[in-house]
Amino acid sequence: MKKIVILSTAIMLVSIYRGETRVEYTGGQYRDPFRDYLPKADLGRGKFQKQLSNIKVTGLIWNTDLPLAIINGKVCKIGDSVAGAKVIDINKKGVFLDFHGEIYMLRPK
Repeated sequence: MKKIVILSTAIMLVSIYRGETRVEYTGGQYRDPFRDYLPKADLGRGKFQKQLSNIKVTGLIWNTDLPLAIINGKVCKIGDSVAGAKVIDINKKGVFLDFHGEIYMLRPK
């Protein structure tokens, strides 16, 4: 048993030394689990910046079955509407809002 552990450790060290630790996703017909499918959006872009500047995110609870955000002093969940924008996702990066068909991400302040 000790010989197997030593042998597998040696093989692992050799493969690390040779630089063979890179993993590449090759499941072409399936969705890539490492890709972020939400569009990259931020408050600084778009024509609705003035209206969105009234929306303040002050807290997030994102690592649960029911993620919540505190937006303008109100506790909101996915699907709620705030100041004309619909909450579509809450995660550790921030709150994603659909505002007039455009996706925006607001970070807590």
